[in-house]
Amino acid sequence: MRIHNEHPGWTAQLHHDNLRVTLITAGIKCPSYPSVRRYLKAQGLLRRRAPKRLTDGAIAARDRLEQREVRSYEVEHVLQLLHLDFHHGSRKVLTRTGQYVKPLLVGFIDDRSRFLCHAQWYTNEGSRELVHGLCQALQKAGLPRSVMTDNGSAMISGSSPQVCITSAFCTCRPSRTHPMSTASRSTCGVGLKGACSPCSRAKRTSPSSN
Repeated sequence: MRIHNEHPGWTAQLHHDNLRVTLITAGIKCPSYPSVRRYLKAQGLLRRRAPKRLTDGAIAARDRLEQREVRSYEVEHVLQLLHLDFHHGSRKVLTRTGQYVKPLLVGFIDDRSRFLCHAQWYTNEGSRELVHGLCQALQKAGLPRSVMTDNGSAMISGSSPQVCITSAFCTCRPSRTHPMSTASRSTCGVGLKGACSPCSRAKRTSPSSN
């Protein structure tokens, strides 16, 4: 327990090697590696990665995450929290002006039901595109209690907060040290970006097939 607290990034094999050296020096038989691994797993002494930023906030967030349970949902009711984010496409598309651009997908996901309220492709990540997509999501799903964003450039402009104030719902931001709060948006974005690739290939091959 003490060694794990001092070296949380050690693997089970490294713990076993150090334990073997210590016990052999003391003349005590060392348990096998599977026994050490089972003990670490049973006690919850899993390997922890060091935070990228050794700040007080990052250390406090890591300790809080270890001591508290991570729930599957952040809220209890549908339309209590709506996630929104922009995702960059992995392929370039040809616009009507003859230029190749990387599209951006904005998505709006309900936190409780994981229902995709609205998703739309744009060629720019700005407040105009965000407000347009947000209005589409509100018309389809209704008014949420709050909206979570990642504090991107489109979210902190003058137009986006004004729409939130007019619509009478509050905004909140995820913690930088807890990336799992944005996992639902990232997972959905990967699937939709993959669906865009066959469509772009079909449009490029369609003239030659005629």
